[in-house]
Amino acid sequence: PIPQSKRWLYSTAAFKNGGAFKSFAIDVVIVGSFVAFNASEFGRDFYDGIETHYGEWNVNFWGTFLITSIFFWAWGAVFAIPDLTGYPAWLFKYKTQPFVRVDLRQYVNIALISLRNQVLVAGPLLLATMYIGPLKP
Repeated sequence: PIPQSKRWLYSTAAFKNGGAFKSFAIDVVIVGSFVAFNASEFGRDFYDGIETHYGEWNVNFWGTFLITSIFFWAWGAVFAIPDLTGYPAWLFKYKTQPFVRVDLRQYVNIALISLRNQVLVAGPLLLATMYIGPLKP
C-alpha cells in the first residue's frame, strides 16, 4: 500500500503550490490551441482535405469512433501496464485508487466489457446521432 502522504489525489499536496492553477492553465493552453487550429485557414484546409479524401460520413463516423477509442485504450494502458508489471513505481501515486492492484484476469474481463460497450453502445449511439441530428458546420 502507498502511504497517505504519497498519494496524489487523496492529499492536499496536489493543490498546494499552485497545483490546481497549473492544471487549469495547461487545460486552457490545450483547449485554446485546439480552438485556434480549428479557426485557422490551415485547420480548415486540413479538415477539408481529410473530408475530400475519405468522405464526410467516414470522417464523422469512423474518425470520431477511432479517435475516441484510441484515446480511451491508450490512456487506459498508461495505468494498466504499470499495474500489471509494477513498473514504473512512481506512476502509482497518480492512480485513482493507488491502494488497489488489479490482476491480469480482472483486466481481461474489464477490457472485454469495455470493448463490448464500445462496439454495442458507443458505435450505435454515434450512428444514431449522425442520422438524428446531422453535423452542421
